[in-house]
Amino acid sequence: MITLLPGNPAEPDAPPNALFFQKNQLGTELDQPLERTLQRAEAPRAAEIGPLEGSTIDRLTQSRLFTYEFQAAPAGGAILVLAPLAG
Repeated sequence: MITLLPGNPAEPDAPPNALFFQKNQLGTELDQPLERTLQRAEAPRAAEIGPLEGSTIDRLTQSRLFTYEFQAAPAGGAILVLAPLAG
């Protein structure tokens, strides 16, 4: 699964980011209810994320964060090219 993240209005020249997950990388989390992973039944809004949830979210996402761009495909479509986030 790939999720294209919205840009940051404060940094309009920054490259766009995407999260890339493969199902087998989240097997444990997908096999249990969300409330066991984030201690709540629904996804939190950014302003509602506490330190424990923030640590969990960072652990699950930081290694799966990429920059992306679209490139023209030979057949006329587009190819999504992901590059690991530097740092």
